[in-house]
Amino acid sequence: FSIIENGAKFLRGGTPIPPLEKEPSKRMPKESILISAESAMESFREWPDIFRRQSKEQLEKSFVPNETVKYQPKETAGLKKLTVGEFKRREEDFELRTMQRPFVGFKSLPTIPIDNLLDILATLRKIVEEDFDMKSIGKSFEIARDNIKREVLHANFLWDMSKYSNTYQRIEPNIGLSFNEKEDLLREIDYWIKISQKHYDKF
Repeated sequence: FSIIENGAKFLRGGTPIPPLEKEPSKRMPKESILISAESAMESFREWPDIFRRQSKEQLEKSFVPNETVKYQPKETAGLKKLTVGEFKRREEDFELRTMQRPFVGFKSLPTIPIDNLLDILATLRKIVEEDFDMKSIGKSFEIARDNIKREVLHANFLWDMSKYSNTYQRIEPNIGLSFNEKEDLLREIDYWIKISQKHYDKF
């Protein structure tokens, strides 16, 4: 509080306040920041060699990021480094392979039963599993559908069988089902067998 108390004395007594700073000399080449530097007002010091200034190019060349030094990965012999792009291409290649329709040789269709719904569907499933060409599979769906109509007039899946028969018989010979098509078709036939089994269990 000494500054406030001393200031109050000047304000109350009307005493003029003395100037805090001397008027700067017109000949001074520089201004002092601290009063203690007043003696060195007219002198200049050389810049130390250890802090010699560098150009922008020199600074960029001498800069080494800490991450590359601390976390530099170890070299592993015989291990190929995979990139995200390579992994993605391999995944896409696998997806394309599962959708490709292979070339298959011609095989004569087995005899499809006439008087038993479950036997007809089981034979149809076997034909799909044994990699017949799509044209032959379409023909087997047509025969199976006609044989089922003789026994069951209103089967829920007869329309689907007609759809597969018409679609597959338009495909050129010696073209087999792709992996995805085969898996989907087998699941559907299994469903037909399941609902047909329920039909037989009622009687």
